[in-house]
Amino acid sequence: MEKGSNMLVKRIIPLLILCAALGAAAQPVPITGAGNVSIAELEGTSTLVTVVLKQEGAQDKNLRVLSRNKTTINFLNAENEIIPYLYSSIDHIEVQGGKLESTRFELSDSRALRPEQQIIHDRALSRAKEIFDNSAKDQEVRIRAATLLTLRGEDYAETYLKELSESNSITAQLKAATALWLAGKEFDVSLLRKGFDSGNLNARAQAAQLAGLSGKTEFTSDLLRLVQDRSAAQAGPAARALARLGNREVIPQLLSMIEQRNEEKGEAACWSLAELGGDDVIEQLKIQLEKAEGFGRHRIVRVLYDLDDEVGKRELKRTFREVYSLSLDAALLLAADGDFEALGDLQNRLNQRYNEDEEGLTRVGKIATALMLGGDSTAQAVYQQIFRKDSMPAKISALRAMVEVGDRRLMNLVQSALESGDISLAVEACTSAIALSDPGFRQRLLAFRKG
Repeated sequence: MEKGSNMLVKRIIPLLILCAALGAAAQPVPITGAGNVSIAELEGTSTLVTVVLKQEGAQDKNLRVLSRNKTTINFLNAENEIIPYLYSSIDHIEVQGGKLESTRFELSDSRALRPEQQIIHDRALSRAKEIFDNSAKDQEVRIRAATLLTLRGEDYAETYLKELSESNSITAQLKAATALWLAGKEFDVSLLRKGFDSGNLNARAQAAQLAGLSGKTEFTSDLLRLVQDRSAAQAGPAARALARLGNREVIPQLLSMIEQRNEEKGEAACWSLAELGGDDVIEQLKIQLEKAEGFGRHRIVRVLYDLDDEVGKRELKRTFREVYSLSLDAALLLAADGDFEALGDLQNRLNQRYNEDEEGLTRVGKIATALMLGGDSTAQAVYQQIFRKDSMPAKISALRAMVEVGDRRLMNLVQSALESGDISLAVEACTSAIALSDPGFRQRLLAFRKG
């Protein structure tokens, strides 16, 4: 793309996203240059295309179609950067070379970092080494640093985790085993049996989570027993683990849990039902929806929406427009999927004054994350603002949100946090930098954080 056109495109993109907030649903984009080729046929192939924008005919060349959502097409450029364009901003897509390529591509887990990103990655590792060496009295922080170092092949860090997994504390053993799993290493599976049989409630919860994350179906009976526990701290991890294992025997229990007042149980059921999916789940949830109220009803709507059900879509939009107490929550979900109206609503919320305390900063961080996921890259400026404030919890929340977004261009924002004297913030920044550079670790980390 020519330099002048490149600058034009950069100016146009944020403007189009903001102005599209009240736009109509996306229409099919015309595709020229290769006969009757559809966008679905282009998706995931090595075919090079040119995107021609409506605004002054600006062009972006040598792109490949990566993926789509309801309003946005994600393209991959020659530098393996993801470029989102709204349907409404595209005049047409031209297939370069005049034919559809049959070869397919995958977004490589090992695609090269840019030089400035490599510098940040390397500094995150050296900072993790500093933290590991100086946090002997803080086991939690040392385990987190050891996880990153083990991931990058440092034998001393892996030895530390293995020795900890052989200690006398079952909770410490399971933390070390989980760290090894996060680093992509093998762990002693017998620790799961020890955890399930323990009288320690935290150990049972840890064992449940790790059994689900690592796909150990041999512990299904233990999980089915634990999901019946009155304690949400036990039932929640067991529910998620069973869903990860694809166990459908737990569905009746999840349908009961989803409307419970206990938030931990209700959210666990919500996530697990969406993970399992299926026509039977959708049918049962629609029956429950007729009489459900409050947060229980909202959870049911969220699952139906996640399962791409029309009732869920309609009800979530109604919640967004009519239920004040849940409007923001609904807007976050809709905007992350590229909904024009929700994107506009969140932009308006960002333009309003907000309290710069922990709660207010965390809220705007969530808004920025939804906007980023929905294709509005201008929202990363919000993360920069948060890092200039004093709230450590808000900064940590922003670092975690950046991992969720998964855009490597956000790595530049973690530099100040890497050098922080607050060790909790620094190790979080190390984790985010490494996760953004290593998609495999990022996926494991996101799964772990879901519980």
